[in-house]
Amino acid sequence: MTEPRKLQGVDYFQWLRIMRRIQFGKNTGDTSAPMLKNIALILGSYADVKTGERAYPGITRLAHVVATTPRTVIRALGHLEKLGLIEAVRRGSTYGVYGQGKGTNYRLTIPSDLEEHVTLLPLHITEQDPIGTHPHPRTTPTTQITEATTHIKTIADQLQHLAQTLNNITQQDQNNS
Repeated sequence: MTEPRKLQGVDYFQWLRIMRRIQFGKNTGDTSAPMLKNIALILGSYADVKTGERAYPGITRLAHVVATTPRTVIRALGHLEKLGLIEAVRRGSTYGVYGQGKGTNYRLTIPSDLEEHVTLLPLHITEQDPIGTHPHPRTTPTTQITEATTHIKTIADQLQHLAQTLNNITQQDQNNS
């Protein structure tokens, strides 16, 4: 007889390390695997770092931040709940703050049967190497600087996109007032 599924509440960083390893594959319903992971990571960023609790951004806010539709967010959250990666602690109204309701309050969880439902990448692929143990000994300082510069540019582009999204939301709020 199989044991019943258990959901373990975890802090944000434990959950993030697991999320980096998850490969959702094709079993994501109507939501693409990259979009599902993106919605999960953005939702997780709203949670309390120490407890993984109190993530309640609301459907509309998540849709704006992720640049998708509320329907896609709803489907993705349902799939994440089904997988046991989040748990609804308190159900809110559908559209959170922007819809004059309250967002559902989620906590970040890891299910006891996670590996039965998703593929996990090996740790050596997803975890950063400690300084001095880089797996490619032929990497030169110039290559490392180039890689770091590329990474910084990517982060800068992401920040610029987030700033534009926030600016759009602010303008929409002002137009609605």
